[in-house]
Amino acid sequence: YVQGVSVTASREVPGPQVSCLFTDIGGVAEAPAVAPADPVAGYPEDRARAEAARCLQCSCLECVNACSYLEHYGSYPKLYARKVLHNLYMVKGAHTANRMINSCSLCGLCGQVCPTGVDMGAMLKQVRRRMVRQEQMPPSAHDFALRDLAFSNGPDAALARSAPHTTSSSYAFFPGCQLPASDPGSVDRTYRYLRETLGAVGLILRCCGAPADWAGRQDLVASTWQDFDTAWAALGRPTLVLACTSCAAQFAEHRPDVPVTSLWSVLDAYGPPPGTPPAPPGQVLTIHDPCTARQDTAVQDAVRRVLDTLGYRVAELPHSRRRTECCSYGGLQWLANREVAELAVQRRIAQSPHDYLTYCVMCRDLFADRGKPSLHLLDLLGGDDLAARAARPGPGYTQRHENRARLKRDLLRDLWGEQMDDPGDGPAIRLRVDAQVRERLEDRLILDADLAQVIAQAESTGAVLRDPRTGHLLAHHRPHAVTYWVEYTRDGDVYAVHRAYSHRMQVIEGDPGGR
Repeated sequence: YVQGVSVTASREVPGPQVSCLFTDIGGVAEAPAVAPADPVAGYPEDRARAEAARCLQCSCLECVNACSYLEHYGSYPKLYARKVLHNLYMVKGAHTANRMINSCSLCGLCGQVCPTGVDMGAMLKQVRRRMVRQEQMPPSAHDFALRDLAFSNGPDAALARSAPHTTSSSYAFFPGCQLPASDPGSVDRTYRYLRETLGAVGLILRCCGAPADWAGRQDLVASTWQDFDTAWAALGRPTLVLACTSCAAQFAEHRPDVPVTSLWSVLDAYGPPPGTPPAPPGQVLTIHDPCTARQDTAVQDAVRRVLDTLGYRVAELPHSRRRTECCSYGGLQWLANREVAELAVQRRIAQSPHDYLTYCVMCRDLFADRGKPSLHLLDLLGGDDLAARAARPGPGYTQRHENRARLKRDLLRDLWGEQMDDPGDGPAIRLRVDAQVRERLEDRLILDADLAQVIAQAESTGAVLRDPRTGHLLAHHRPHAVTYWVEYTRDGDVYAVHRAYSHRMQVIEGDPGGR
């Protein structure tokens, strides 16, 4: 009325109506109505203000309040959907919503807290797939994660073997790609425990394809599963023991016919390994459930029973189990939008003063890298100094590749008596990188292998620029969807890296005439 808007338009049906609008009034004290001082004269100002103050600013924002991603973009699902669909169907012009589409962790929390089950993640996952098919999504958006997947499933890291001294296995341990990358020692110990507990247990080291699925690359998802089918069949189609809840979610979606069980269910059923130390007196651990375990109540319960068996006191986060929050790794959020990812991980680690306990190694590493003492459940079984284990940062990206490759070499040698070519402790080209440069390389997702490729290309072709002031050499190479530049100097057979960066542009070289 005050704004001059009709108070009767669009109100053909009087009275209360069913609506999707939901406003949480928990914790809001009920205030009685303030009657006018006089039925004819109406309200004096003080009573009018008191009556008006009873009105709530009703808004349906349960999902926005629970999600750093939705909150960051300052709107709500209906408007997000409109923007996303406009981005999807536009024919000409810039696709300005690409980054927003890629920034969702696809974790499904919004669908859990929404009273009507609106799941932005499910919608955005389909949109990513369609944009990739229509060649509207820049391939560089997820280039790093897809190259990491290729390494995990390549000859340096992938492995499929029946149990030692057997030709087939009843079970096979499938730890996923990130546990071997972060903590290969725990994979070795766990595999030993499973063989002692379950008997003939084979081993499959590879990635389940989650990064390709999150990136919308259905072509890579299909080829990943075809390769898995071949490896699994060669082992006699054993039941898989999964250590990663993201892997479990991928198997449920793409290979529901493959029999699987959880490592945590095995630990719950058979007990921890002999010699596992009991909980330190008074130790309290706050459980963080990975977002990909959101629907897996059996695994959530098994983890808590294992902790109880070991004597740990457990604290629950405000959002746990079905309403757990993503650490920012899911959906490749950490790769697409660092700002939103940092908001998500900082929001999570601020929710409890106690050390965190999780059963996803990427959650653990992301929390610990930001100073939050965090343990993976397998840390409790190793007998090491738990305080040191909780404080250790996650390995760098180059070290993750090295850990996977070294784990494969060591297991082949020690358990199956096989040898593979050992590339040594680093790339063929010897690099020297100081700590400050190394920190920048980690932030820019540049691997030692990328540096070595650029330098090898430059040294073999002579395609380098030389800075006459410093003597530094500058070279570039585009091995995949990203162009890498490295500034370096030679010192005998060692190459000192002074700077490196990357971008999506292609450098097209013309002839001397400039054509």
